[in-house]
Amino acid sequence: MSRLKIKQAIDQPDLVQSMNDPLAIIKNSLFYLELKMQDMDGKSKKHFGIIKQEINRLQRIISKLVNRKRY
Repeated sequence: MSRLKIKQAIDQPDLVQSMNDPLAIIKNSLFYLELKMQDMDGKSKKHFGIIKQEINRLQRIISKLVNRKRY
């Protein structure tokens, strides 16, 4: 996708909300699963941590794109 098309997509207000909503749902579901699986093994905990890190990374990327759009 070209930079122009990406910028045009970001300029659509609903797009940012459309990206954030699924991430919030995934993050909440992950939190719930962690509560239910408190006795999980070390490997599972590691992968839960990786998922949380990547969700947070995507949220930061989206935030940076939105802030860049405002200026």
